[in-house]
Amino acid sequence: MLTPLVWMVVTAVSTTQESRQFPPVLPTSIQWSNFVDVWTGSPFGPLAGEHRHRVRGLVVISNLVLCQPGRVRLRPLRFRGSGLAFMALLATLMVPFQVVLIPTLLIVKSSG
Repeated sequence: MLTPLVWMVVTAVSTTQESRQFPPVLPTSIQWSNFVDVWTGSPFGPLAGEHRHRVRGLVVISNLVLCQPGRVRLRPLRFRGSGLAFMALLATLMVPFQVVLIPTLLIVKSSG
């Protein structure tokens, strides 16, 4: 479980050449300047600061608007097959986004 985290840290403090080697190697010297280069060389910092409040607000509002009515309606609603419908709903929610992404891309591509 720690392998991806260790790999990420080792890659972050490696030089460009060392980070692209396969199999991965430990860095010969730690490059702490990589972190400074990311924040100063790309607009990530200012963009993350400007848009994070908008994104948070949009996520909270969309969750309240879209998820709450579904929860309220599905909980007390009992009918024949309600357990099966609830399990089908949960099963579709458990499908990872990556599984849906490629078929969606193919549909959009074929529609022009």
